[in-house]
Amino acid sequence: MKYLPVNIQGNPTNDLGGISNCTFTTDNNFGDGGSFINPYAQITMWNTRNISILGNKFENLRLNVSEIDRGIGIVAIDAAFTINPGCNTPIISASGCLLVNQIKNEFHNLYTGISTSGVNGASFTVDNALFTNNLYGIRIEGAQFGEIIRSTFNVPFSAIPGETKYGFGIYATAASAIKIEGNVFYGLYNTTGRSIGVFMNNSDVGGGGVSNYRNDYLNLSIGTQVAGSNTTLEIDCNRFYKQTSVSFADIHMANGVLAVQGDCGIGLQYVPATLPQANEFYGICNNTSFNQLRNTSSTSFEYNSYPQADVGFDTSCINGIILGVPCENTPIYIRGEACPSTITTIGSSVDKLVKIEEDKSQITFLQNKVDGGNSLEIQQLIANSIDANNLKSQLDSIEPYLSQQNQLAVINKNMPSVIKKQILEDNAAFKPEVCNGIVNSTMSNAVKNQLMAIACGESPLDRLDKLIHHYENELRLASNDLLKVYLDSNYLDSVSFALTERLSIEEKKLMVPILIQMDQSSAQNYLSEILTYISTIQASKLEEANELQAFYDFYSLLLPISNSAGGFFSLTPSELQEIKNTVDQRNSMSGYASSIIHFINKNHPYVDAYDFDGTKIITQPIQQEKWVPLPEESVSMSVYPNPSTGVFDLIISESTAVINSILVFNLEGRLLYESQSATSSVTIDLSDLDHGIYLLKIKTLIDETEIRLTERIIVSK
Repeated sequence: MKYLPVNIQGNPTNDLGGISNCTFTTDNNFGDGGSFINPYAQITMWNTRNISILGNKFENLRLNVSEIDRGIGIVAIDAAFTINPGCNTPIISASGCLLVNQIKNEFHNLYTGISTSGVNGASFTVDNALFTNNLYGIRIEGAQFGEIIRSTFNVPFSAIPGETKYGFGIYATAASAIKIEGNVFYGLYNTTGRSIGVFMNNSDVGGGGVSNYRNDYLNLSIGTQVAGSNTTLEIDCNRFYKQTSVSFADIHMANGVLAVQGDCGIGLQYVPATLPQANEFYGICNNTSFNQLRNTSSTSFEYNSYPQADVGFDTSCINGIILGVPCENTPIYIRGEACPSTITTIGSSVDKLVKIEEDKSQITFLQNKVDGGNSLEIQQLIANSIDANNLKSQLDSIEPYLSQQNQLAVINKNMPSVIKKQILEDNAAFKPEVCNGIVNSTMSNAVKNQLMAIACGESPLDRLDKLIHHYENELRLASNDLLKVYLDSNYLDSVSFALTERLSIEEKKLMVPILIQMDQSSAQNYLSEILTYISTIQASKLEEANELQAFYDFYSLLLPISNSAGGFFSLTPSELQEIKNTVDQRNSMSGYASSIIHFINKNHPYVDAYDFDGTKIITQPIQQEKWVPLPEESVSMSVYPNPSTGVFDLIISESTAVINSILVFNLEGRLLYESQSATSSVTIDLSDLDHGIYLLKIKTLIDETEIRLTERIIVSK
C-alpha cells in the first residue's frame, strides 16, 4: 500500500488505520491443500505513515521446516509504524490501558519477526513486544529514527547448515538514530548454535546517534557485537550475565571503529554520575574465551568506567587492544543516578528540549576551556606582545589550556626559552605536532630536554576533545528523541528547525531522506551542498569523502524514482542495475540498496554476523562447469567537464557508433533540452539551466542496434 496525503501546510498526514487483536498463523495447511509453499510476510507495508499495530500475534507452526523458510511477521519499507500493546477492555484509566489489561504483540517461530528498512526517514516504534525463537527478532536495514523499548527477545542458538552462525535479537545495519532501551535478550541455549543479542553495523551512515542502553543480556554467545563505523554509538548501563560454556563475549568489537565509551571527567570539578560507563558484568570470565570486552579490530577502542566490582570491567577479562581505565574520584555508583531511564524521565518534547539545552551548555563550557573560547584573540595577543613576562601573565589568566595552534605560536615567538617553557609546561603532555615544534625550535637544548621529558602521555587537549565528543553524542541522542516526536506527528518544519542543532553535514544527511518524497527541490539543494563539502575534504579526509560520495550517488539515483508511479516496482532495467551495483560495491549505502532489492524480490537472505576472531565464514558452493560467455563489446559515454557551468562535451567510446538524439531532464522527469546528431561526439550548451542535477539521456546506433545511455550531469554556477 502507498498512502501519502498532505495537509494544508504541506506536511504528510497519518494513515488513520491499524490492526489490533488479530492472530496471523502459518501452519501445515498453508498454500494449496497443504502443499509445501514457503510464506513471505503476514503484513507488508510500503510508504505508509504511522500504521498502528496493537495486541496481535504473529506465529509459524511449521517447525519441521528450516529457520529461513518460516516466513516474516511484518515487512516494512519506507513505512512509519508503531507496535504497541493492545487493551482487552474498553475501561481505560486516566493514564491509559492498565498494565493488567495490556495485550502484547507477539512474534513466534518465524524467520524474522519484524523486517524494517527505508530511505525516506520513516520513524518506527516497537514497545513492550515479545519475540520468541525467531532467527531475527527485528532486522533493520537502513531505517532511521527507530525506538525499540521494553520488549523481550528469546533468541535461538541458530545452526544454519553450511554456515553455523547466529540467531539475533536485533540485527541492524546502516541504521542510525535508533534507541534500544529497557529490553531483555535471553539466549535459548542448545549445544549446536550461537546467538547475539544486538548486532550493530555502520550506524554512522545516516547521521549518527545510536543508543544501546539499560538492556539485560542473559545466556547469549555474544551480548552485543559491533562492526564498521560506529563513532556515535553508545553502549552503556546494560547488564550482561555470562554462563560458562555458552557466553563468549559481552561486548565484541569485531572490526571498524567504535566511539569512546564513557569518560572520567579529568579536570572537571564535578564529575556527573552519568559520565563514566556503567555496564554491569556478571559471571566467570577470563582473557581468552570468556570476555567482558573483546576487540578483534585493528583499531583500539576506549572504555572508561566506574571502578566498583561488577560495574567496572576486570582487566583480566578483556581480549584485544582496549584502552581506558576504571575512573577515580567518581561518585559512588548508584544505578538510578548513573543510568536514568530516558523513556520515563525524558518523556515529553519539553523534557527533551531541556536535555538538549543542558548538553549544549556543557559543550560550550568545555570549549571555553581552550583559549578561553576565543582562539583568534589569543593568537593575536601572542603575535602582538612585546613583553614576554606580561604575555606569560596574560596567558596564565586564560585557563586552563592553550590550543595546539597557540602552543605552536608560543614556541615560534621570539622570547626567552625559559618563559616559553613556563607557558608550555602547564599544557603538557603535548600533541605530536607540538612535540615536533619543540624539537625543531630555536629553544636551548636544556629547555627542549625538560619539555620533552614531560611530553609523553595523553594531551589534555585530547582528553578534552573526547569529553566534548561525549557530550556532542549526548546531544545527538537527545536531538534524535525530539526529532522522532516531530516525525511521528509529521511536523516537518519543526524537524528542520531541530536539526539546526546538529553538525552541518549531519543535518544535510538527515534532511535528504526526510524530504525526498515531500520536497524534492530542497532535497536536491542539500545534495548539492553535500557534493560541495566533499570537494573541500577530498584531500584531507578521504574516508569520510568516500562515504559521503556513496550517500550522494545513492540518493541522486533515488530522487527521480521516489515519486514515480509504482515506485520501486516500476524501476527501469538500468535503474535496477544501478541499485544492484550499489549492493556489489559494499560501501556504506549497500545496506539501503539491499533492502530495496530484497523487498522487490520478496526474499530476505540470511545475513551473518562475525566470528569471535572478527572474520566471517564464507561457504563456496560447488558448481558444475559451465560455459563462460566471452566478453562482448560495450558502449560507454564520456561527459566532461562534469560539473560544468553549462557546456558539456559528449563522446561515445565506440568509434562506429553515432549519437541519434540527446535529451536532458530535471529530477522530476520534465524534458528541458532535446537535440539530434549524427556523430560520435558532440558539444551541448545548457547555460540557460539553473544550478542543479540533471539526467542526460542519449540514443546511439551501433551495428543497427539502438542503445540508450544515461548520465547524471551537474550545472554549477
